[in-house]
Amino acid sequence: MKFKKVLIFLLVLVCIPCIFLFVGCGEDKKIKVRVFDNYVQWSYEGEDSWYNAISVDEIKQTLGETYKGDAGINGKQVEFRTTADYIQWHYVGDSDWQNLIAISELKSTDTSTSADNNPQGLAFYPLDDGTYGVGVGFANRLSNIVIPSSYNGKPVTTIVKFGFANEDYSDVRCCNLISITLPNTITTIDDYAFRYCSSLTSISIPSSVTSIGDNAFCGCSLTSISIPSGVTSIGSHTFAGCSSLTSISISSGVTSIGAYAFSYCSSLTSISIPSSVTSIDNYAFSDCSSLTSINIPSSVTSIGIYAFNGCSSLTYNEYNNGLYLGDSNNKYLVFIKPNSKGITDCIISQTCKFICTSAFNGCSSLTSISIPSSVTSIGSYAFDSCRNLVSINIPNSVTYIGYFAFRACSESLKIYSEATSKPSGWDETFISRTYWYSKNQPTQKGQFWHYENGKIVEW
Repeated sequence: MKFKKVLIFLLVLVCIPCIFLFVGCGEDKKIKVRVFDNYVQWSYEGEDSWYNAISVDEIKQTLGETYKGDAGINGKQVEFRTTADYIQWHYVGDSDWQNLIAISELKSTDTSTSADNNPQGLAFYPLDDGTYGVGVGFANRLSNIVIPSSYNGKPVTTIVKFGFANEDYSDVRCCNLISITLPNTITTIDDYAFRYCSSLTSISIPSSVTSIGDNAFCGCSLTSISIPSGVTSIGSHTFAGCSSLTSISISSGVTSIGAYAFSYCSSLTSISIPSSVTSIDNYAFSDCSSLTSINIPSSVTSIGIYAFNGCSSLTYNEYNNGLYLGDSNNKYLVFIKPNSKGITDCIISQTCKFICTSAFNGCSSLTSISIPSSVTSIGSYAFDSCRNLVSINIPNSVTYIGYFAFRACSESLKIYSEATSKPSGWDETFISRTYWYSKNQPTQKGQFWHYENGKIVEW
């Protein structure tokens, strides 16, 4: 790693031995300094406990381009010393010393977080806001890990990106991790933080957490999870492939559920989506093969493609040849599919809001469908291969129609839209067969229609 190279040149000339200089600093105690484990560390003379003063990372950030190559600028090596007031550094051979950190800062260090009080061997990373992030470090063989609330006197706030990931199921990272305890100082669980920790069965996310990144728990063996109220978004693939997950509680703070967020959670049997949620992204619950019930509130304004694809055990609400999902307030919010591919007609419920992706795909006998003004969205491939459907009326309420919604339909299919022009959310693939509503004789070129005695008549 790049930090190891920095550490090598720090140690080459000045760390054999690695105790540099001793200077009195009050209370008749002297301070000794060393570079170890990517940190400049200090201790009182005669004591065995070492405390991190500043990381090599922070030195690099502070000194900017000072470090260049293993030997510094022009091949020079770095040396440290302590004075009554500062730990200082310079290049070997230079006469001028530069202040690195004040002794007064060391005297105020929380000694409960000494370097020696990290028996798990976790890795800590200084963050821009003055707090620390944490990763697995040398703890990759442990089965139970407890994250401390502070390190080097500063709070631990972040599980860093890839911090405990077990990439590609190798034994390089957290292949044995069964449980991990997070303190209530943690606010962020970053992307891929625990991905593929296939033995991880237990974690309690503290209420302090406000952000959970993409793929954070993908491929874990968690059995239950509770999302705290401070979290507003469940990222993509966050719990994907958690095949042992049987219970999940989503707080009322969540507004969006990302793509593939719970895909392939094959043991999940039920889920209740809170009324705070407005967006369910593509494949969010796809292939949850044991899912029997899901409550979808009317607050939802968008549902991505194949959000419930492969949920073969779901129990639906049935209305006029159609199978729906919703909640106790509206059982017919989402039209999923017809009760049979062989239907010839269907009347969509007056409370339906969404006609899902591929809803009528392959219904080759369908000749008549009635869509009410409650519908706002028609998914991609919704009427794909409805070869006997020759006419369909789309209400003005429909603001979104996905791609290839009418692919492989009859060449004679005419789409009568109650909109006067193409809505921005409509796909282009079927526009050539669409007629727009015009109450009066249109003056512009195009395909238009109007009502006469309650019947559709083309201009």
